[in-house]
Amino acid sequence: MAIRTSIGTGPWSAPGTWDTGVPLNGDSAVIALGHVVTFDVDQSGFASGLVGLTITGELTASTSAGAYYLKMAAHITGTGKLSAGSSGTPYPSTCTFTILLNGAFALGNNTALDVQLFCTQPVVNYVKLSGVEAAGQTALSVDTDVTASPGWAANAVVRIDDINQTVDSEERTIQSLTATEITITAGLTAQKETGAYVHLISRNIKVIGVGTGNGVYSSKVGCTLRCEIRTHVYGVIYGSGHTISGTVSGCSNGVIYGSGHTISGTVSGCTYGAIYGSGHTISGTVSGCTYGVNSGSGHTFLAPTFQSNTQDLYAVVDARGWNTLFGSAVEFASYNTNERPAAAYVESLDHDRVANAFKAWCRGGIVTSVATPVYGTRSVSYQHACESASYPVFMQRAVMIEPNGWLFVRAWLRKNASMSAYLPRIWIVDPFANPLHDIANPPLAEATMTNVNDTWEELRVQWQNTGSTPKPVLVMSLAKAASGILYADFEAALFTGKDDFVLADPYAIRAVAAGAKETYERYYRL
Repeated sequence: MAIRTSIGTGPWSAPGTWDTGVPLNGDSAVIALGHVVTFDVDQSGFASGLVGLTITGELTASTSAGAYYLKMAAHITGTGKLSAGSSGTPYPSTCTFTILLNGAFALGNNTALDVQLFCTQPVVNYVKLSGVEAAGQTALSVDTDVTASPGWAANAVVRIDDINQTVDSEERTIQSLTATEITITAGLTAQKETGAYVHLISRNIKVIGVGTGNGVYSSKVGCTLRCEIRTHVYGVIYGSGHTISGTVSGCSNGVIYGSGHTISGTVSGCTYGAIYGSGHTISGTVSGCTYGVNSGSGHTFLAPTFQSNTQDLYAVVDARGWNTLFGSAVEFASYNTNERPAAAYVESLDHDRVANAFKAWCRGGIVTSVATPVYGTRSVSYQHACESASYPVFMQRAVMIEPNGWLFVRAWLRKNASMSAYLPRIWIVDPFANPLHDIANPPLAEATMTNVNDTWEELRVQWQNTGSTPKPVLVMSLAKAASGILYADFEAALFTGKDDFVLADPYAIRAVAAGAKETYERYYRL
C-alpha cells in the first residue's frame, strides 16, 4: 500500500499530479490544500478499492463524456470539497460519476467535507402503471411515454411502489421501453395495482453501497445531494441544512438524524424514510417504506406524497403540513402512546389535498374538520375525538401580538358526553410556558364550558401584550376524557394598538380586523 499525495492541480490520471504516481487499488490518496484534482478514471475493475481518500483541497468529477468510477474500501474524509456539476450547470448527461462504498464506509465520515453533487435531473421522475400487473410480469404497462425522456433507458434502476396501502416496493432494472410499456429484467415478486408508482431511481451521479455502506455522513452545513444514494445502511446520516433532491432508495435508514434538511427528492424502499431528525422540510415523495417519517420533531411538509408505506408517520412529536397526501393505510401510528409528550402536536392543512380539510394528532386523540354539527350558519367545526383521561386532545393556532396589542377570542364549544373531570375549555397560552409542558405554568387566559351535553356554548377570552416586543401566543381548544367528542370553533379579533387593521394568517385564526376593543364588542353584537 502506498500513500499518494497531490503535488498540484491536474487530472487524477496524470502521474504528474501525484508525488509517487497515480493511486492504485489498495493505495491511499490525499488531495492537498489548494489543489483541484479532476477525477477522470474508472476504478470499477479494482479488486476492493482505495483504502483511504482525504480531501483537503478539491476533488471534482470530469465533465468530458465518459463513465467515472471511484471505488472505496475506506471512508472518504477531509475538510475540502467533493463536487460534480454546479447549481447553474448540472453534471452533463453524457457523463456518469459513481462512488462505490465497498463496505461499512461513509462519504464524509463525520468530517466537514463539503459535498456538492448536482446531477442532471430527469424531466419525469415517475410514471404510473396503467393496468394491474401480476406477479412474475416483466412488461409493465405505463401511463406516460418516457422513451425520449432523459434518464429512462436500458439499465436504469427503477422502484415499483404499489398503492395497495401496505409497504410493497421492488427495485428492478429496465431492459427496454416502448411508448406504453417498460420491460424489466426480472419479474415482479408481488402483484401491483393500477396506479402503482414506477420511480426512476438512477441519476448520473451515484453514491452506492455494498454490504454495510453508510452513505453520506458530512458535518459540513449545507451539502447538496442531487444524486442517487442507494443500498446503504444509512443513506444520509447526521449533518444539517443539506439539500436532498435526488433519490434515496433501498436503505435501512434513508435520512437519519440531522437537522434542517430540505428533502425534495424521492425516498423509496427504505425501512425508515426519515428517522429521528429535526426541522426537516419535506416536499418530495416518501413511498414503499415501513415508516415514512419516524419520530423527530419540527418538520414541515410542503405538499409531499406519502404513499404505500406501512405507516406514513410514526411517533412524530410535532410537525405542520400543507396539501400533504397521506396515502397509506395508517397515516400516523403511535400518535397516542408515551413516545409522544402531552404537548406533541402534528397538524395537516388541506389534508389529503382536500381544500380546507384539517386533521391534527395529539397524545389524547385526533382533531378533524367536519361539516356537521356546526354553530349557527358557520360552515365547519373541529371534532376533538377524546381517547385519554390523562392527556388532552386539542387544536392550536399561533398568533403574533404587537406591543400593547390585544387579542380577543370567542369560541363555540359543544360536547356529546359528560366530561366533568376535565371540562372542555379554551386557552390563550405562552408557547414557551405551555401548561401542557409544565402544569406549573398557567394559561395567559382561560374560559371553561359547563357540563351540558349537545348544546353550543359561547366562551370568550382576551389578553394584552404589555411588553415592548412582539409576542407569539397560542389559542387552544382542549378536551380530556377517555371517550366522547368535543366540537369546537373559534375566531378572533386582533388589535395592534395602531389605527390600521391586521388580518391574521388564515391558517392561524380566522381573524376579524378590529381597530379597538370597542370595535370588537360592536362586531360581536351584530
